[in-house]
Amino acid sequence: MFGIIDRFYAFRKCRKGYFKPPKSWKPEIILYDEKPTSWFCFVPSIVSKNLYLRKGLLPREGTVYVYTISSFNLIKQDPLETLHGLNEIYSEAVGPMEVARDQRGHAIKILGISLGNVFGVRLASQAGLSLQKIVSLVGGGRLGISAWDSILTGHIVKRSGLRNAEEYEEKVSSFSPIRSIAGLPKFDVNICLGTNDMLIRYHHGIELADSFKKQQESIGGRLHCTVYPGADHGSTMFLVAGRNILSHALKYR
Repeated sequence: MFGIIDRFYAFRKCRKGYFKPPKSWKPEIILYDEKPTSWFCFVPSIVSKNLYLRKGLLPREGTVYVYTISSFNLIKQDPLETLHGLNEIYSEAVGPMEVARDQRGHAIKILGISLGNVFGVRLASQAGLSLQKIVSLVGGGRLGISAWDSILTGHIVKRSGLRNAEEYEEKVSSFSPIRSIAGLPKFDVNICLGTNDMLIRYHHGIELADSFKKQQESIGGRLHCTVYPGADHGSTMFLVAGRNILSHALKYR
C-alpha cells in the first residue's frame, strides 16, 4: 500500500539486474471445461508463480491461454528492441486467437495485467464480434509514457538517448492501448486501478479507462471501473485477487 510494495519490488528487481527473456513465449494452456470460451491472459510472472494470485486473478472457464511476461525483460532503452520483444509475444498469441475467432458462437475474453494490457487490447482489436469481455488491471493508456514514468523501467528508457517521454512514446506507440480501442465492438470492460501505483501511474490508468468509456458509450457497451484508494501496483493485484476469491466462495456456498 501507498507505494511500499512497489518500491520494494523495484528495488529487488534492480539489484538483481537484467534477466534474459525465455527462449519461447509459448503460453501455458489450461482446459477447464468444454464451454465455447477462450481466455487470453497476459500477466506478470508473479501472477503465474504465486498461488494466491493465480487463484484470484486467472479465469476458470473454457480454455485459458496464459502468457507470462516481464516488463523488466521487455522494456529496453532501445525502442526498436522493445518493439521486437513485444512483437514476439503478440505474434505467438494471434494464431490461437484467430482459431477461436473463426469458430461459430465462440466467445473471446481477454485479461491484461500491468504491461499485459498492451498485448490484450491490441489482440482485442483483431477479435472482431467474437470479443465478449476485457478485464484490465493496473494498466496504462500509452506504453512509452507509462514506462518513462515508472520507478521500475524509467531508468532504462531514460538512457535511450531520446529527450523525453513523448519521444519514446512516439517510437513504441503501435503498442499503446489507446491506439487500438477506437475500432473495438460492443463488449464488457472491467478495469481496476490503484491511486498510489508507482509502476504504471494512476493518471495513465485513468487515461486508459476514459478511452474505454468514451468508445463503449458510443456503441452501448458496459464499463465498470474500480479504484482502490491508497493502493499501489502490487497491492491492487492482491486486493482484486482477494475480492474474486471471496466472490467465488460465496457463489458456491
